[in-house]
Amino acid sequence: MKHTAWLEELLRKYYARMCAVSCEIVGSLETAEDIVQDVFVKLWDRRGQWDGIASPEDYIYMAVRNRSLNFLRNRSHTGVPLSGREAAALEETAEISAKLIEQDLNHLLMSAISRLPQKSARLMFLFLEGLGNNEIAAELGVSVNTVKTLKYASIRRLRQYFLGIDYDDLLPPDI
Repeated sequence: MKHTAWLEELLRKYYARMCAVSCEIVGSLETAEDIVQDVFVKLWDRRGQWDGIASPEDYIYMAVRNRSLNFLRNRSHTGVPLSGREAAALEETAEISAKLIEQDLNHLLMSAISRLPQKSARLMFLFLEGLGNNEIAAELGVSVNTVKTLKYASIRRLRQYFLGIDYDDLLPPDI
């Protein structure tokens, strides 16, 4: 029952908005409604995995956008002529996708950095702002060697986070 109520709430909140998003891409309200309904059906089919969805709105938006773009791609490959609007949307897909991927990666990086110890996180944020080791050392009130050591350790931890590899196991025991 809890799953049904959750899905009904999502439908009430997002169905019309997602139909508008899809319609803007595919140029047809009927097709947009089919796409959005398909996304909600897939969401229902995967209801056991809902706990892993941090932001339902973002998840649904990305799913609708991707399915809408896939619809256009598939339609262009079947030889059905695309309207000018559809062709323009398809041409913008690569650029939009690249920007979205960059935003997603930046969000993931910022989230991973936030999980570092406080001083390491602050150091990495300063580093990403373009500050050099000397400037970071002055800002944090530590030596340049401490900055280098913390930066190396932070980068190593970020690699572990993103790759799921325990780099400590790869180091010789005397280091």
